[in-house]
Amino acid sequence: MMSARLLNGKLPDFIIAGIYKSGTTSLFVNLSKHPRIEMTPNASKHIISGKMQNVKEVHFFNERWANGVSWYQSLFNNNNKLQGEAASKYLFDREFIKRMSSVVPMAKIIVSLRNPVDRAYSQYGFSKEPFPNLLSVVQARLERNKSKYKEILELRNMGFDEIIKKEIQRGIGAGRDIVGKGFYVDMLEQLFKYYPREQVMIIISERMKQDMPGIYNRIFDFLGVPRAKIDFDMNVNVSEHVKPMSKRTRKALKKIYDSYNKRLFDLLGYEVPEWYADE
Repeated sequence: MMSARLLNGKLPDFIIAGIYKSGTTSLFVNLSKHPRIEMTPNASKHIISGKMQNVKEVHFFNERWANGVSWYQSLFNNNNKLQGEAASKYLFDREFIKRMSSVVPMAKIIVSLRNPVDRAYSQYGFSKEPFPNLLSVVQARLERNKSKYKEILELRNMGFDEIIKKEIQRGIGAGRDIVGKGFYVDMLEQLFKYYPREQVMIIISERMKQDMPGIYNRIFDFLGVPRAKIDFDMNVNVSEHVKPMSKRTRKALKKIYDSYNKRLFDLLGYEVPEWYADE
C-alpha cells in the first residue's frame, strides 16, 4: 500500500528544463548531493517497479500528462527540503511549456545550454552507445511511442553527415531532430512567455567545466539554499563512442546555427565566446 507521504507529496520547487545533451544529468546528480535538495525522490516507485534506484526523468509534461497532477505531485516529498525535477526535453514544444506553467507557475527554472554544434554531435554519439539491451527496450516500447524509438534505431544505422543532410532536406524546426534541438533562442522565447526572467537561470555548459564550484554556488543562491561543499561528479553521461567531428561538418553546422546564436545572445544580453573558441 502506498504511504500517505507518496499520496500527498507536493509540487516541485524547481525544474531543470533542458537542454538534452547539455548537462542536465550532471545537474541532477550533483544537486541531489546537496543536503537541502531532493530530486524526484519517489520517482522510482512509479516508473521502474521493484527497483530502488532514483530515476532522473519522469517525462510528465511531455509523455505522461495523462497520469494527472496528483500522480506528478506524489513523486516529491512534502518536507523541509527543496524538491526538484530534471528533464531534458520540456522546452522542445510550446505545449509542454504551457502545461508546466499551468501546474507549477512559481517554480524556478534552470536551463543548461551547450555549444549547439557539440550538443548535436553528442546526441549522435549517445545514439551509438553500446547499450546491451537497447534493441529489446526499443522494441518493447515501440508501440507506446513509435516515432521516438524508430528514430533511435535509425540513428544507430546512419552516419552523422547523412543525418544532417536528411534533416536539412526535410526542414528543420526548433526542438525537432538533432539540429533543431540546438535552436535555443526559439525555445527560450517561448519559455519567457510563460515564466518571468527572474524565475529562470541560464547556465552555459562550457563555463560549468571551467568553474564548477562557482557555478553551483550561483545555482544554490538562485534556489535559496545555503552554499555547500559537494563532491562533484565531473563527467556524467558522456558519449565516447564516436570519432571526432569532421571540420567540414562542423563548419556546416556553425553556418546553420550562426543566426540563431546571434538572436540568442541578443535575448540573453551577452555573448558566449566559448562557442567560437576554435575559430
